[in-house]
Amino acid sequence: MTVRDLTMTATQADMLRSECASMGELEGACQILCSAIRLDDDPWSPSPTPDIDLRLAVHQVEPLPPGRVRRHRISVSWDMDCYIGLLRKARQQNLHPGICHSHPNSGAPFSRQDDENEAHLRDLLQRRNRNKEQVLTSLLFLGDGRIQARVWRATGAPEAAFVRVLGDTLTQASPLADHYETTADSAFLQRQALSIGLETVSLLQSLRVAVVGCGGTGSAVAVLLARAGIGRILLVDPDTVTETNLNRLHGSTRRDAEEAQPKVTVLKDHIEQMGLGTQIAVSRTALADAQVARLLRSCDVVFGCTDDHLGRLVLNRLAYFYYIPVIDTGLSVVPRTGNRTAHVSGRVTVLRPGIACLLCRGVVNPQRAREQGLRHSRPDEFTRQVKEGYITDSDIPTPVVGTFTTETAAAAVNELLAGIAGLRGDKGWASERTIRYDLDRCRPTGAQPRPGCSICSDQEIWGLGDVDPMLDLGAL
Repeated sequence: MTVRDLTMTATQADMLRSECASMGELEGACQILCSAIRLDDDPWSPSPTPDIDLRLAVHQVEPLPPGRVRRHRISVSWDMDCYIGLLRKARQQNLHPGICHSHPNSGAPFSRQDDENEAHLRDLLQRRNRNKEQVLTSLLFLGDGRIQARVWRATGAPEAAFVRVLGDTLTQASPLADHYETTADSAFLQRQALSIGLETVSLLQSLRVAVVGCGGTGSAVAVLLARAGIGRILLVDPDTVTETNLNRLHGSTRRDAEEAQPKVTVLKDHIEQMGLGTQIAVSRTALADAQVARLLRSCDVVFGCTDDHLGRLVLNRLAYFYYIPVIDTGLSVVPRTGNRTAHVSGRVTVLRPGIACLLCRGVVNPQRAREQGLRHSRPDEFTRQVKEGYITDSDIPTPVVGTFTTETAAAAVNELLAGIAGLRGDKGWASERTIRYDLDRCRPTGAQPRPGCSICSDQEIWGLGDVDPMLDLGAL
């Protein structure tokens, strides 16, 4: 088993820095609880998977009482009963304990004393909790701003972990340079490297990105991602190509429509024919299936290009449970009537903890999501309720133009660059951006989490990771 990375929110990173480095030149400390996600269904790994990856997410920050910490210039310690209390919480909540400290006066890595102390804490974890699956995470905040992380398993030496901080940007806070797959010397990426830098191009190559919904917007997103050098792309869509798709579905042909080829297959073949080295995985299962959500856990970023409420509801929860940023797209077209011009707008929303979710923005209708879930899980019952008038089957084809879906896709991929390449400096992602094609206007929009929202106001589910049922969808 290999630890792929550890993710925390920017708010958590600020809290930990404050706890660990608030004493000037004195070392500080804090405790954390993490969720651990076993990526035993990575879509790009061979089956059966020879080595399972592990992702960690900081779920809770547990500050130490001020009177229980002893701070010095070259060491820090705290009362053992604080750590024992952390182990008790980890056992009760099925989470994994972690410790944090700082080296405020240098960029020096973990010391020999750190090695000895943490090995003792790991052994204590195993003696008290008696769970060989539990791991001990150790975070080190260096004086130069970097964060180092490592993970102690039940036995053996610690394993270094790559650190990500998710806020207005997706910051790579770890000094592990060998995480990057530095193959950006490919000729097709040279001019891109001149624009956004070689390190960013290398980072793009290391990313695992999913595109959920491979229609007009999703197909354009996937092609743009491949041409940007994204290393691995997962395509998710259960549908086949029809003649009505041909005005906007990138890579499709009339023959594909006549043969009712799967959209993901057509798009996979199209991208692979580019010969740019992108690894493509596909899933023809609907997003309502929990198996698809499990596949998405392996991704670093997810693009939501589906137009159904149930699919958006699943992606909405994914962003908060797993700290995986979801760049959701939408297109609204109100046809021209009489002297009234058409209303055409595209939307790009970047979902992550700390901003309003799609429910609070009114993008997802929970009732429509439930109806679509019923149609997926119990089609006979769905048909009966439609006939009896309990459900209005309103899946009426909407007007759409290929240039609008493609421009929305480009805006969505630009948000990815804004979040990881500093495209807008320190501003990073816009929470939401709308493009009015009929008015030639593009502007950011805002929304606040509604008090009591079970997603973006309930921090108890942020970074919680795996639960049963998946994403707690049984609570809907």
